[in-house]
Amino acid sequence: MTIYLRLGLSALLFASVVGRNSASCQAPPTPKDGLTRLGIPIDPTSLYAALHDPRAAVRSAAAAELAEMKDTGAITWIEGAMAQEQNTEVLFTFAQSLDTLGSAAGTIWMERYCSNAAEPVENRIRAAINLQHGGNYTCLPAMTEFLTSKDSAIQQSVLLYMLHIPNSQPNSPPTLGPNLLYLANGGATEYLRHLAGKVLMQIGDEATRSSYQLQHPKQN
Repeated sequence: MTIYLRLGLSALLFASVVGRNSASCQAPPTPKDGLTRLGIPIDPTSLYAALHDPRAAVRSAAAAELAEMKDTGAITWIEGAMAQEQNTEVLFTFAQSLDTLGSAAGTIWMERYCSNAAEPVENRIRAAINLQHGGNYTCLPAMTEFLTSKDSAIQQSVLLYMLHIPNSQPNSPPTLGPNLLYLANGGATEYLRHLAGKVLMQIGDEATRSSYQLQHPKQN
């Protein structure tokens, strides 16, 4: 999965910049396409400069493209731009890009985002997913609380995040298994119930897995 697909709101912001006067108003499929439409060359030097563009969405897209290019030389440039950035969404994308590029500072920022209850739910989940792609499951306890959300879309996003965790983790909170079992039995849709059951059998505790197997023998 590319970083652009994980950018969420910043991608929408960028689409609004390049597509506001477009007849189709469709979001570009990648940051590269959007930047090209604005006449910004796709090379490291130009993208480094674009990190300071007056348009917030362009700054986000430049960082995302540098991460997509796996340009580790961009780490210093993004960190420098981050020190001057005031836009909270751009700051998030800078941190996300740093983490994708293997920066320890970026990873620390992502861990802070996912665990900070003051952050928007979308950013917390996006941070967890970004870390998960690198095999970092630090955010599992923070994501567990969203299993009880009244928003089924949030529940689904968190379950899909958990689906990519290969096995039970040492930092699994005691509420993980019961929350998954509750969703597996009472989720709003059949898909949510199925997904919760699958995640439960993959990362849940032994006792809760046994309960699920007894309640759903045909699933075994």
